[in-house]
Amino acid sequence: MIIAAANPLLPAGYDVIWTIAIVLVASLAVVAMAQLVRAKDVRGTEAAIWVLVILALPVVGPAAWFAVRPDRRAERALRA
Repeated sequence: MIIAAANPLLPAGYDVIWTIAIVLVASLAVVAMAQLVRAKDVRGTEAAIWVLVILALPVVGPAAWFAVRPDRRAERALRA
């Protein structure tokens, strides 16, 4: 009878990987929400929809916000 030796570090490794993934996803959501709050041209219903998208779709929501957020640099360049 052969008994395979279990690697005791394997579960710890998975815990570390999942913890890093969760921290990254949460960080994306926090940064996206902070930028949404600071965006002056996104208010009311549009802001509420963005909050729902960012929170309901953990990776896709913040990525969508970063892709389509209003670009303030272009706006400042036009004013200057």
